[in-house]
Amino acid sequence: MDPTSSSGGGIEKSLSLFRAVNVTITAFDQQPLFLGHFILSAATKLIFRLSGRRAQYVGWLLNLTAEQIAALGELGTGQCLTVFSDENSPGLFLQKFPKAPDMRHLSRAEIEELSLQSLQPWLEHVLAERVEPAKAPQAPKPPQLLDGLPLKVLQRIVGQPPETIEERCAALDIDRNQEYAARCELIKLGMLEDVETFGHHRQLSCLTEKGRTLAEQMGLRIHKCKSGPVHEWTLRTVERHLSRACPKARFLHKDSSLAGRQPDGFMMLPGPEGHRVAIQIVCSKNYEHECAALVDIASLNVVDLVLVFTAKAAYQKSLERALESTITDKTMMGKIRILPIEPCLKPDFDWGLFLEPLWPGGQKE
Repeated sequence: MDPTSSSGGGIEKSLSLFRAVNVTITAFDQQPLFLGHFILSAATKLIFRLSGRRAQYVGWLLNLTAEQIAALGELGTGQCLTVFSDENSPGLFLQKFPKAPDMRHLSRAEIEELSLQSLQPWLEHVLAERVEPAKAPQAPKPPQLLDGLPLKVLQRIVGQPPETIEERCAALDIDRNQEYAARCELIKLGMLEDVETFGHHRQLSCLTEKGRTLAEQMGLRIHKCKSGPVHEWTLRTVERHLSRACPKARFLHKDSSLAGRQPDGFMMLPGPEGHRVAIQIVCSKNYEHECAALVDIASLNVVDLVLVFTAKAAYQKSLERALESTITDKTMMGKIRILPIEPCLKPDFDWGLFLEPLWPGGQKE
């Protein structure tokens, strides 16, 4: 058995594979704030003396009572709390390891004899007294684990659609330094992770599994992304800017009359013509699939224009090349307009140009 640290994401996958083939693993970690789920789900956990925030964190993860958490800071040398994950095993136990003998003056044969004796079952050293298992709290909310601005930022990220740092700072009325410090604290605790950077600090964040578990136990309403945070943020941003360029337009997200193809969104322009503009967001390198979808949508007579926004500038050129090699009809090609989202977010960008000539004049209706 090789001791290893539970910190770091790269080793977690390897350890999971080892356990899948019945390899016994013993892991030691002096940083309980970074414990991974694969360690916490182990059959047996030995917790030595902890105090303060570390004790609060481990106690929350293992559902310990306040008395048991306080007792972690009073454990003596060689004493630990043993926690079993197997339902058939007994509850929590206090365990005392015997003091190691002085082997400096022992012969090799005497050392080997002591090693054989140390293989006796360690449960023989379990103390008679038993710690009662903790009861599930009605409204778990660890006050010393998350409070102040980190908790406020977490609640915002949990309950709202994906948003950039600037959008979150404006909503919470805080500056970038405050947001950065709170976000770093959440990332350090394993509650949050940054998922994408658009440039110009347009960075999105999302919950980890540990953060989602905490949010559920705190009774927070969790926003569910239907198509991923990057895709959802891009679509929401596009529709917000287009609605400003054409205030009377209507937006739809579902239409069952398009021969099996479902664009990400529809923009219904005002006026007697009632032009229909399809909105498609491209956030992946699967250009063949995206190209096939655009061809099917643009070929429909009920669709007058297809606006395509890519999450990255490199996607635009690759998608354009794929379309040029697929579409031979120039009329159909003229119905598709592709642009990366980043240039469109500049303050002086004219979103009304997208709608020409279907609805000329932009806001000057």
